[in-house]
Amino acid sequence: MSLKDRTKILFADTLMKMMKTKELKDIRIGELCEQCGAHRRTFYYHFKDKYDLMAWILDHGYDDTSQPENIMTEHT
Repeated sequence: MSLKDRTKILFADTLMKMMKTKELKDIRIGELCEQCGAHRRTFYYHFKDKYDLMAWILDHGYDDTSQPENIMTEHT
């Protein structure tokens, strides 16, 4: 798995964990980046906004029982 894929998975996993205590509308990109230890510019390199990240999560079949390495499909 490429570094790019692992980075996207890190953001996805962190967002899903945060959504257990907050609604998506209340989560800020700065918070997300702080939680996963990444820079904001790294987030914006991969995604337009948090809704783009959520679309990526849904496209890749993520659910809270998934292991991050199982998110990826042949679509990427």
